[in-house]
Amino acid sequence: MKKLLSKFKPFLRDQSGVASIEFTIIFPVLITLFFGCIELYGHIHAVRKLGNITSSIADIVAQSSSISTAQLNALHPLVKTLVAPLDSTEIRYRISSVRQGNAGDTPKLIWQHINGSKNAEGKIIVGGAEYEGAPCGDFTATEGKEFPENQDSIFVTVEFTYSSPFGKYLAGTVEYSDSMIAIPRSTKTVSLSDKTACI
Repeated sequence: MKKLLSKFKPFLRDQSGVASIEFTIIFPVLITLFFGCIELYGHIHAVRKLGNITSSIADIVAQSSSISTAQLNALHPLVKTLVAPLDSTEIRYRISSVRQGNAGDTPKLIWQHINGSKNAEGKIIVGGAEYEGAPCGDFTATEGKEFPENQDSIFVTVEFTYSSPFGKYLAGTVEYSDSMIAIPRSTKTVSLSDKTACI
């Protein structure tokens, strides 16, 4: 038995393969961690860009006393620039002028500009309908936000579909959204200069 054990002692003392065994065990963990960091950064980057776009649109529109359809459409190149280098065809946004009465009242939609992912020109809705001079309809897309009482507000909602660079190996896409309320600065309301206001 002692002779048998003595034959294994040199094998047990041999350290020549330890580094390769450690590398084999640790390398997959390091690679997973590396690609996980890239994936996490991509999501954080997308959320940060979404917040920048939301605040920029809300700030620009809230500074105006009136705005035209052409000016609203001119925001689209800005949005595409702000979302770069991410895919600009995956971004959608809605700019709404909302009038809140007393607390507890349903807010009213004055006008709304909707721009889909591939549209250079958005769709204008006045008073909750796609025709001018319509009654101001209820605004239900509040997303749980409470608007300031007896005040008109600019409400911007932005949505973005993020596709991972490792989409072939990870499950699909992720939907992100952000919203912001801005109070008009120069006047009580931001009107549409080329559309008839709702009744």
